[in-house]
Amino acid sequence: MKNNLYILIGALVVFLYLIFSFITGLSIPCAFHEITHLLCPGCGVTRMFKALLEGNIIKAFYYNQLIFISLPIFLVLFIDLVYCNFKNKKCLLLKIPNSVYYVYIVILLVFAVVRNII
Repeated sequence: MKNNLYILIGALVVFLYLIFSFITGLSIPCAFHEITHLLCPGCGVTRMFKALLEGNIIKAFYYNQLIFISLPIFLVLFIDLVYCNFKNKKCLLLKIPNSVYYVYIVILLVFAVVRNII
């Protein structure tokens, strides 16, 4: 329950950052990209969300394809997390086997390599 609260607070901070970035045009640069000049698995996520806020789905997909495709899953898990915190039930997020997380991390790493090669 305590971990779920931290996830909710983190999601709120990310949401507020995205709104701030959308309104002001200011965003935090990717440290990985600044140092290596390579794209990390998360590069383009802020621009992707800004494009989604503007209603430009094609542009959003262009910025980060993997995270864009993963958004429906993240959204379902987030809604379930909020629901479970209000109903004091065990969340789907906690029922997912660790192997699923490991596979997703491998997919993120492969995505990072491929997007820098192409």
